[in-house]
Amino acid sequence: MASDGCEEGSIFIWLKVCLHPPTNCIPALAPTFTKCLTDQSIAIGEQLVLFCSVKGNPKPTVEFYRDGVRVTSSKRISVEHDITNTHWRVLIKETTKEDFGIYKAVAKSVAGAAIASASVSPKVIVPVFEQELRRIEIREKEELRMETKITGTEPVVSWFKDGQSLQHDERHEIIQETSRSTYTLLVKEAYTHDSGVYSVHASNAAGSAESSARVDVIPAVEKPRFVKELTSTEVRSNETASFEVTVKGTAPITVTWRKDGQPVNIDNVHITSKEELSSGEFSITIRSATMDDVGKYTCEATNAAGKTESTANLTVIKD
Repeated sequence: MASDGCEEGSIFIWLKVCLHPPTNCIPALAPTFTKCLTDQSIAIGEQLVLFCSVKGNPKPTVEFYRDGVRVTSSKRISVEHDITNTHWRVLIKETTKEDFGIYKAVAKSVAGAAIASASVSPKVIVPVFEQELRRIEIREKEELRMETKITGTEPVVSWFKDGQSLQHDERHEIIQETSRSTYTLLVKEAYTHDSGVYSVHASNAAGSAESSARVDVIPAVEKPRFVKELTSTEVRSNETASFEVTVKGTAPITVTWRKDGQPVNIDNVHITSKEELSSGEFSITIRSATMDDVGKYTCEATNAAGKTESTANLTVIKD
């Protein structure tokens, strides 16, 4: 009541004040996840999205962790939320091995905290031969290299020859370049016994695949060489003269004879020839030598790799 006294003409005003609790007073609520993180399996290189929703009063903030290490935004990773701080997510572009692990979302406010977790594991993809083994034909002592490219989740790779397992040893080098998905079998010096059917087997938890190809190692062609050369001969008139050589090299070897640059006339009467192919021995025999037989004799041995010569002189002494 307000009054300036009880005199005539006084005015009385009565005020009634009612107190009510504020209508916007909401009790504090600890953070709660209304949508939790979910376990995921992804392939390397794929995009990863981890999503969650929270409620609480006051609105909580959310931090993400992978194997105990906080995940923050970078060129490849984005940590995002909506304007109400309700929906949160982690987005990772082009995942790598390092992105696999246990993720946790930690929601915090003055009213408390809550944790949601999920596992991110590699998706196992069945091996596929992007590059198959191919048929190879090489010469002896050349390098044998068999290479293949296998996509999918990194497999266990095994090599075989004619069904027998091959191991990394002095002759066989097994190379695995997993960053390029390439797998190589290398034999630095191949021999004929390395010929056969080679196969490579790739397997992982999702399945397996195999590729095979034939390898033929052709014997090396060795150029002819004389292990026994011609030697000059001196005979008397009407005596017998002979020239002999021994030749080694890859068969077949062809031997020809020349006298003073011209083919020797092997008539099997005056001059005869003899060949022992198994031992590589070749010879000519000149019966009843005369002055006409005097000269320089040459033996030429030839095969696919080339030719070689041996030369000697025949001297006939008159009686």
